[in-house]
Amino acid sequence: MVETTYTHISGTDGLPLRVLRIEPTDPGSIRGTVQMVHGKNEHKGRYAQFMRYLAANGYLTICNDHRGHGESVHRPQDRGYMYEGGYKALVEDVHEITLEVKDYAHKRCGGKALPMILLGHSMGSLAARCYIRKYDDEIDKLLLIGSPSKSKNIKQGLMMLRSLEHIEGKRVRSKLADLLIIGVNYEFRFRKEGLKNAWTNSEREAVIEHNNDPLCRFRFTLSGYEEMLKMSMLTYSGGYTPKNPHMPIRFFSGANDPCAISKERFIGALHLLKKIGYTNVRGKMYNGMRHDILHEKEKHKVYCDILKAIEER
Repeated sequence: MVETTYTHISGTDGLPLRVLRIEPTDPGSIRGTVQMVHGKNEHKGRYAQFMRYLAANGYLTICNDHRGHGESVHRPQDRGYMYEGGYKALVEDVHEITLEVKDYAHKRCGGKALPMILLGHSMGSLAARCYIRKYDDEIDKLLLIGSPSKSKNIKQGLMMLRSLEHIEGKRVRSKLADLLIIGVNYEFRFRKEGLKNAWTNSEREAVIEHNNDPLCRFRFTLSGYEEMLKMSMLTYSGGYTPKNPHMPIRFFSGANDPCAISKERFIGALHLLKKIGYTNVRGKMYNGMRHDILHEKEKHKVYCDILKAIEER
């Protein structure tokens, strides 16, 4: 397979976005394109193993570092800040790269039409559902993993963040915001394990590896949290008519993922998309798994299920 890293210049504000592309060596073997949309405090490199798995099965794969993540920053200290464009620019970045990779795949495969699949994890699943409000006709299938369910406290959270921003500034990294958004909702449930981010994975070594990754160790700014909550609010607001209503949508979640909140809330996310007008929506939960199902001990099960969903006709 061929691995390429390059820079895409955001059409929104000129921010250089770093992109990883992994593809089969033989263009004739390419069966489709899969675009990854990563989560909060992540980067494209965390998807490389899964991208190689898909490439070995005939798929051209691509993932960019979101603005304010990984190498998509003007300065390392900007990680956790999405710049003035915020979440809207992040979603537009994803769409620009969709168009770019579709054009690349079209040329690489001699004009052959290929299915385009979008896969969003965690915060990336929110970005992906904001994306389909405008661009669902640009993709053939949507896969969502580690999806945060609808929270009843988003408005209060936004009010709190804006109050702190008024006092301290948008770029400040607040321990109070960390506690109220991540600590109370996610960390607290697994506090007895004595390991930061234990909520993300039942495999202790995987959590430690994640914690030690220098591109994952930054803290979100108040503005970064605000943009994430605004994405969540838009995700669960409905209010649009699908252009691609028969597009297959598949949810995958760990049964012990605090982002899912509960099985009922997880199912509620599926029902909302059906209510909006999507006719082919299904989901699956994995017993014993937490949030980061692509890095769990039994991740091969998730890999296989996602591949099946991609190949489903």
